[in-house]
Amino acid sequence: MPCFQCPHCGRRHVVRPLDVEDGGRCPCGARFSVTAQGDESEPARAGAEEGTVATWALDEDGSVYEVQFYS
Repeated sequence: MPCFQCPHCGRRHVVRPLDVEDGGRCPCGARFSVTAQGDESEPARAGAEEGTVATWALDEDGSVYEVQFYS
């Protein structure tokens, strides 16, 4: 399972299917959205929005997920 850490508090999260569909919230309050690379249903992002921090999650099969945290 792909994992990532919250850049605000360091808590480790596992990417769940619901996170990819609806996004999520860390217990510290930070909201995040997860996008699988190559997912055509998501609009292409020109760059990180103001107030966001991006990180990556890598699955064992090589799938890459972009995770954006919103302040």
